[in-house]
Amino acid sequence: MPPDEEEIVPLPVAGSWRAWIFFIALFLLVLWLLRGVLLPFVVSIAIAYLADPLADRLERLGLSRTVATFVLMALSFVVMAAILLLGLPLLIEQFRELGEKAPSYFATFSDAWHRLAQSRLGQLVSENETVMSDVVEGLREQILAIGPIIIARLLNGGAALLNLFGLLFVTPIVAFYLLLDWDRLVGFVDSLLPKPHAPRLRIIAGEIDEVLSGFVRGMGTVCMILSVFYAAALAAVGLPYALVIGLTAGMLTFVPFVGMLIGLVLSVGVALFEFWGSEPLRILVVIVIFVAGQVIEGNFLTPKLVGDHVRLHPIAVMFSVLAFGALFGFAGMLLSIPIAATLGVLARHGVVTYRQSRLYRGEEEDASPSSPSG
Repeated sequence: MPPDEEEIVPLPVAGSWRAWIFFIALFLLVLWLLRGVLLPFVVSIAIAYLADPLADRLERLGLSRTVATFVLMALSFVVMAAILLLGLPLLIEQFRELGEKAPSYFATFSDAWHRLAQSRLGQLVSENETVMSDVVEGLREQILAIGPIIIARLLNGGAALLNLFGLLFVTPIVAFYLLLDWDRLVGFVDSLLPKPHAPRLRIIAGEIDEVLSGFVRGMGTVCMILSVFYAAALAAVGLPYALVIGLTAGMLTFVPFVGMLIGLVLSVGVALFEFWGSEPLRILVVIVIFVAGQVIEGNFLTPKLVGDHVRLHPIAVMFSVLAFGALFGFAGMLLSIPIAATLGVLARHGVVTYRQSRLYRGEEEDASPSSPSG
């Protein structure tokens, strides 16, 4: 649990603040320039960071760091291979079927819209039928164009091929060596801390690690649980593309409310086309599933697995995901939570430092030197 505001050690205000600003700006510029190849390394760092506590535990059981790293990486490969072999073919097939049926879904929606509008609005609709047809057709074309646009953006500059190659071949190697040398890397960074401020910086780093590990590990578990719940429940109802919709809704849960809303819109939309004429009760069941998922996530999973100590406001999470996703792509989305957690801790320390400064207390105005007497 992070300390209260009174207990937070003030963030040191170094005289070389211009140098810190320069290095931070340079770091962000390098990230932006290399955004096309960041993804494999970001994933590798995430794997090493999440697996380090397990490696430490295996070391305490008597294994060497090398053997512990081999064991964890081998288990990771087995799990990933099982997921790919069992789930990926079905997922690809559902994506293919959804892409094939999307045009007919929108054609059905357009016809239903015209019939409803004609029956409800009568003459007003007749006078503006062309305008509404253009609106519906434009909406259909825009939604159908999302897939090709995303693919084109990913393929721009060969970044997709580089990221795919990196994820398949570079990520396992980099993750292995990072996990193997993680404690040495942390010790090296600790040795570079400025001597006068090292204790304070270690406190800040400890709080960042607590916030980050609590959120990432907790929300990762929440996302997996909800993905399984949504996919299984929607499949039990008989909803087509249950696996696609369930995984999408579950994995986007780390952005507050976004996963649930996207999953609800997708599932209700598909349910309307599939069940409206024959079994409308299933549509209500689909809605109940997502309401139940939101209740479970908000009242049980998040409080138990994430906890209140994380102190990341939902607005901060949503803004950071969108902002860094726009700047750095998918790698930026992965980096957004760590950066938001870091900035949150630094902001709390910064507020305490400001409140203890002469500027906040107004001492500079009272401490003006008296003019010398003639």
